[in-house]
Amino acid sequence: MRRIHILYFLLFSLILLPWIKIGSASPEIRPEWVLLIIGLLVFHVGKKTIKSSVAYWSIALAISFFVSTIYGMTFLNVSVDARDFFELLKPILYFLLYIFVASTSLSLIELKRFLKIAILIFSVAGAISVIQYFAPETIRPILSLFTDSERIIIYAQARATGTMGNANDLGMLNMLGFALTLYTIKHKLFGSGTSSVVMIIMALGVLASGSRTAFVCLLLVVIYFFYSEFNLSLKRVVALAVVFVTIYTVINLNLDVFQQSTKRYASINNLEEDVAWMSRLNGAIETLSLISRSIFFGYGPNKKEFLGSNIDNEYILILYRYGIIGIIVSGGYFFALWRQSQHTIRQSVPFLKSYSHFSTAILLASMAFAYTAGIYMSFRLMMLLVLFCTIVINIRYDNSDLNT
Repeated sequence: MRRIHILYFLLFSLILLPWIKIGSASPEIRPEWVLLIIGLLVFHVGKKTIKSSVAYWSIALAISFFVSTIYGMTFLNVSVDARDFFELLKPILYFLLYIFVASTSLSLIELKRFLKIAILIFSVAGAISVIQYFAPETIRPILSLFTDSERIIIYAQARATGTMGNANDLGMLNMLGFALTLYTIKHKLFGSGTSSVVMIIMALGVLASGSRTAFVCLLLVVIYFFYSEFNLSLKRVVALAVVFVTIYTVINLNLDVFQQSTKRYASINNLEEDVAWMSRLNGAIETLSLISRSIFFGYGPNKKEFLGSNIDNEYILILYRYGIIGIIVSGGYFFALWRQSQHTIRQSVPFLKSYSHFSTAILLASMAFAYTAGIYMSFRLMMLLVLFCTIVINIRYDNSDLNT
């Protein structure tokens, strides 16, 4: 087995596999964690990778989180249980994934093959999203692997949760699949017809999730795509117009089916009467008053000590848990992740330039998504982000690849 095979399995697991419950008393684990550990034990990890800026920022994140946890326990009398220390697993896992992927050297052909498989896997997840929205009972056994029956019933023809078990995360997952397909369409990984169908499935998957933030992220990616990528030709304008007109037509012909989702999107015009939005806003205001009491180190990962509800804004959540130090280190980490994904933009290979633009687009979208949801705190979404931003840093190519 080669490294690339581990990457295939990791990708498949992150997008399509549920959490694993080993026993009633033990916490759930992700199958990709096991795959990653196996990969690290079997394959060599380069010293250069461990000494990279991303690796250093990952270590700084882990230290920052640990210091905040101890500070909260010692000086703020915050009670912390074993599950709270589970938060420290996040920077460790992202670090391990980074050093494994960064140590993998792929040819340009292997990268394209990996991305083709990624698009196909995203398509399956997108199709499950759309089917759940229209006819959840037809795939109920599949859905029950990812979420409980009560949520499936509540969300019937209102929001899809798909393979993520969470509607907002599902919206972001479909958005990532849409962005990847969009940025590779001119390089003909698939025919224009196939790519258009895939983008339609992904866009409908975003709509089915009912995630307004994911929908805004999708629009942000499209805008950045036009800005960064194309000297627009009539053919390309027509192709993209066909995609969006088809999406609009499907929605317009099925307004009764999409009624619940369209109501969510329409509520943006009157946020004062949107219960979910106002609860988030009030929660954020209450949290900001708490943050001022421990501005530098925060309270640690325990969010139940003082808060009455979840914080649906990752910037405020990190500031509350880990203080200014934590938010600065987190920003440094994401900046380093972006910088290392951009080295390919200086290369003369068109496909790698497009991929660098794709990396920037999904990181910008992630910043927007974190405003009302969360990327870093979502194991699966964050690991996908690390995977896609890192896989290009050891690409091999020759002169025959310069025009691809």
